[in-house]
Amino acid sequence: MMRQEEGKEKRKFIRLPTVFPVHFRIVSREDKTPLTETRQAFTRDVGRGGMCLEVNNLKDELAAKLQKGEVKLSLVIEVPFSTKPIGAFGQVRWIEKTKESYPNKYLLGISYEIISEKERKKIISYARALIWKPKLIAIAVLILILAVCFTGYRVFREKKAKQAAQQRIIVLQKDREVLERQLDEIDVVKEEAEERLVRLQNEHLALERKISEFSKAKVSEKKLKEIKAKLEKSQTFIFSLREEIDEISREKELLARDVSKLKGQIPVEAVSVFLANNRFLEGILVDENVSFVKVKLVTGTVTLDKNTVVKIRPLSKSQALKVEREIKKAELERKKAEEKRKKFIKEQKAKELVLYEGKWIKKEKLTAIKEKGEEKEAVIKVIKDRKIESIIGKGIAKITVDEKNIIVNGKPFFIKGVAYGISFPGYPEGAAGFEQIPLETFEKDFKAMKEIGINTIRTYEPLPDKLLDLAEKYGLFVIETVVYPTGYTDYTHAGQLITLKETAINNVLKHKDRSCILMWSIWNDVPFEWDASGNIVKRYGKRQVNDFLKEIYDAIKAVDKHHPITAANVLKVKGYDIGFDFLDCIGVNAYIGGHGYTWSGENAAQENVEELVKLSKKYKKPVFITETGFSTFIKKDTQDNALKIQLEALDRKTAGVIIFEWADEWWKAGNPQVQDRHIEEHWGIMSAEREPKAGFDVVKDYFTKTPTFSE
Repeated sequence: MMRQEEGKEKRKFIRLPTVFPVHFRIVSREDKTPLTETRQAFTRDVGRGGMCLEVNNLKDELAAKLQKGEVKLSLVIEVPFSTKPIGAFGQVRWIEKTKESYPNKYLLGISYEIISEKERKKIISYARALIWKPKLIAIAVLILILAVCFTGYRVFREKKAKQAAQQRIIVLQKDREVLERQLDEIDVVKEEAEERLVRLQNEHLALERKISEFSKAKVSEKKLKEIKAKLEKSQTFIFSLREEIDEISREKELLARDVSKLKGQIPVEAVSVFLANNRFLEGILVDENVSFVKVKLVTGTVTLDKNTVVKIRPLSKSQALKVEREIKKAELERKKAEEKRKKFIKEQKAKELVLYEGKWIKKEKLTAIKEKGEEKEAVIKVIKDRKIESIIGKGIAKITVDEKNIIVNGKPFFIKGVAYGISFPGYPEGAAGFEQIPLETFEKDFKAMKEIGINTIRTYEPLPDKLLDLAEKYGLFVIETVVYPTGYTDYTHAGQLITLKETAINNVLKHKDRSCILMWSIWNDVPFEWDASGNIVKRYGKRQVNDFLKEIYDAIKAVDKHHPITAANVLKVKGYDIGFDFLDCIGVNAYIGGHGYTWSGENAAQENVEELVKLSKKYKKPVFITETGFSTFIKKDTQDNALKIQLEALDRKTAGVIIFEWADEWWKAGNPQVQDRHIEEHWGIMSAEREPKAGFDVVKDYFTKTPTFSE
């Protein structure tokens, strides 16, 4: 019997009783921003127009908002036997509380707002099949029960064996980590010993030259005897040191064998990891616990917060083999690159050169520079040619900041940038899709950026080396995000801090010698006011969060003093100034003139820019806009007019601007296979297929007329 309300049906079409899980999040009515974490419910029945959900332990205030229609629901529908979950958005049409005591229980009558016809039919077909074939289902259940009875003991034994194997894997992984740390330590000891050997050999040669000179100059026998004694002592030290290096090499070889044996004992499991933002990653599962999931990808190992992971699914044999091959190939390339780097450094040190401000110079020259106080003049070569191509690809630039500007090789540098992510229709987004998308797609992007005056790209993840090669080829600086703390990070958890620091350090070490790197970025959207997890400053306190993030900053500074560090904050919320006291350059996601539906126009844009100028003066640091732009989904204005207002209001009053974004990201909301009618999927100045949109020519006009360098 269908429920009635004032003579009307509460939902459309016939309902079919069926039960399966549905993950849901409560989102804002206007732009579908998540307001809660993912929750699970179960269907009571479904129809063409919607479904009835049974929800436990729903807060009464949220129930009231749903009943008033103030918020909506983002749904991930797990239809049994389906290869992947169904994404949809819905609106609550009626609500009924069926249990008052804890945990309470609600029934929600939902009508679909966004769902594809194909997926709607899939849900109905499944429900009808349950009704039409009850006997078959009963038989299937009976067979299943019998199968369980017959195989119960076997399953029990397999479960026990699996648990034992998992424990064994954990022990093996820990043993391997210990051995790998020891290998790293041995490498350091060996490198130091080899450096000592080179110094001793140079001293030995110097002593031999002295003996030869003294012999010709007829120096006293006593003096000659002293030099010969030093020479013999030096030779003894050299022999001793060579034996020490040989012993270290033997120890390293034995440890490497042990590590290799352990690797052979640890089974490899290739998986797909599905994330809450509709993304997925394919790689090898390294570790999993209640707090995080560690996955090895083609681009390196990543640690994911467990709250952001929806599910983990093993890959088929063919897919697993492909992923394993790609990862091994990438690891081999990285190993070769690292060996090449170490060899180069060793050669430079053998020539008695030292690395100073990004250049290898003679020790005596460095000493002279320091004695005369001419460090700056000796290292910085002021660029007479103001073209950025004369810097990128010609070694590491000298990048500093003053109270207002970013300084590149002695000249104020104005960022004319664009936010850039790895994506193209029909392929997975991010690092997971990079190897599948033809490289020529990215080359066309970088070439087009250069042609319209862009000098910097901002990333939200470390870029593959092939893309950094393209950045250097086309003379583009990169602001690279090397670590990504989120609203779900526990800012009191020492283990999570260590993981984030390790991730940051590893990513910085990979790319710090690339000439295209302008700055590192270490977070985005702090303090996460709009995220479902809530404002981190309200949850943990400003000092706790600030100290936690500063440790990441300090860890990067310890391994790279040449590049400034920035991040992206959201203004006008509690804790907006997190990190402003220690960051080298302040970045803000400031959509000048308004963000999307809140667009207010020219006066608001000018006021926003003046606020940024005041911010720079207050902290005596350069401030630049890490995101501003206009979604073509919004009809309050046109993208070209809005961008023109934003850029004219900017008028070089900050250290630069990043336009959000280069191309539409079709996967960000609703169905990841198509471009949905949603604000988040229409921010690009290019379409997802790389066709110029309304704002393209405005950005081109402003960037080509605005000089990169100034006096």
